[in-house]
Order: sequence, then C-alpha cells, then structure tokens
Amino acid sequence: LQFGERDPLIPANHVAAQRRAFAAAEVHVYAAGHGFNCGERADFDEAASALALKRTLAFLDRHAR
Repeated sequence: LQFGERDPLIPANHVAAQRRAFAAAEVHVYAAGHGFNCGERADFDEAASALALKRTLAFLDRHAR
C-alpha cells in the first residue's frame, strides 16, 4: 500500500487503520500529495513516483512467482 502523507482524501488515521487491518502488508507513506504518481496531476512528485515504482516492482518480483 502506498500513500501520500499530504493526501487530503486519505488522512493519516485512514492509513493507520489500513496498517492495523492488514498487519502483514507493506505500507509506504511518501512526503507527497494524492496524485504523486500521476504525471498529469499538480501533486505529481517524480522522486516519490520513482521510489513507489521501484518498490512495486520489487514486491511483484518477490510475490509473482
């Protein structure tokens, strides 16, 4: 699970609830807004997006076999 810490649509208490509900899940929070991974949005954050992609690909590599 990947979230932006400045996301007004998914507040920190919702992220905390996800952590509790899915204790085994990998949860990453980036210093970014809601659309940090979309190059068409004002909240796009290139560094956060690149790190999220790296983490996603590593997750898939570990679990898609």
